Amino acid sequence: TTDQVPIFDIQGWTDNLFPEAEGVSLANKLRQNGWPVKIAVADAGHPLAQNKAAMWSVLNAQANAFLDHYLISGAAVPLDSSAQVTTCDGSAGATYTSGTSWAGLAPYRITLSSGTQKATTSAADSEVMGTQTDPITVAAVHGGSGACVVLPATGSLPTAFWDFPVTNAFTLLGEPALHLEVTVAGVDAEINARLWDVSAGRSSKTLVTRAAYRFTGTAGAISIDIPLQGNGWNFAVGHTIRLQVTQVDAAYLRPDTFPSAVTYNTMSLVLPTPTAPPSTSTTGPTTSAAMVTQLAATGGRGSRGLSEPSCRRSA
Repeated sequence: TTDQVPIFDIQGWTDNLFPEAEGVSLANKLRQNGWPVKIAVADAGHPLAQNKAAMWSVLNAQANAFLDHYLISGAAVPLDSSAQVTTCDGSAGATYTSGTSWAGLAPYRITLSSGTQKATTSAADSEVMGTQTDPITVAAVHGGSGACVVLPATGSLPTAFWDFPVTNAFTLLGEPALHLEVTVAGVDAEINARLWDVSAGRSSKTLVTRAAYRFTGTAGAISIDIPLQGNGWNFAVGHTIRLQVTQVDAAYLRPDTFPSAVTYNTMSLVLPTPTAPPSTSTTGPTTSAAMVTQLAATGGRGSRGLSEPSCRRSA
């Protein structure tokens, strides 16, 4: 007998209340102590999660096999990690599986970086996308359910964003890691990030994932590292990856009551992917973009479990 009860954790990429990192962090810690744990991540849970029948059919099949094995001595099941790609139609996205670890799902990296300077302020950075991307607002519009957030790509553009054209299709699988070199005016500042997939005709953009960070300290030059919440997402050739930063993300988050301004001197975004990208990239810059570099990873960073944002004073 054992007191280590087998666990099958189903976690949501797009659950803005309990994001993927929380479940993965728990699974990793239990596995480190020899606990029998299986984990599956998909577009499930609280909004913005869509909880589609096709997606749940895949998860339910895994859950039934897991319960059959441990409750009625059914066929053995692997204690693996799996992740479904999020889709915006009625289908279930592709499922990736790693028999070793969560980090093994996405062992490669694509890095997007730019030296184009941007700026935001806590007073002038309010924009309508805060309400349109708020999970509670989205659920109210869709009868209590989540949905893909699809907005016009043109018109009222965000004040600070970088665009990167996709010249080779790839799948994001895990938590993007955002690094910013910034100059902060103020002792307290809110920095929010949104990752968008802009359509080939640049008529619409779909929210892929987001992040929130709060700086407190002495004004000046700061290095900031922020993990985004993560997702499984297919980026198609001809689309554009847009990384937006804003100091106001209401009504999703309460705006900071301290005045501040942030200048973004450089940025880099590391995207975990399950397949090796091309060894070289011929992508050139578009509006607000500097370069696209594609790299192979040496470990699991970027598709890890729960991680804390960090900042450090620049020399």
